Amino acid sequence: MTGFVDLDAFEHLDPASLPPRQQLILAAIRDWVVRYGYSPSTREIGAAVGLRSS
Repeated sequence: MTGFVDLDAFEHLDPASLPPRQQLILAAIRDWVVRYGYSPSTREIGAAVGLRSS
């Protein structure tokens, strides 16, 4: 996919201030946005970090 992806929102976040699981989720979201150019769904985030629904 081609297009403009603005990652400025990620530049202001300090991942070190987040708990480990939240760091993993943030990284998964950022990687997805870089790869596809849009935000992942909740289901896609869960799959990326190994979460299961209850």
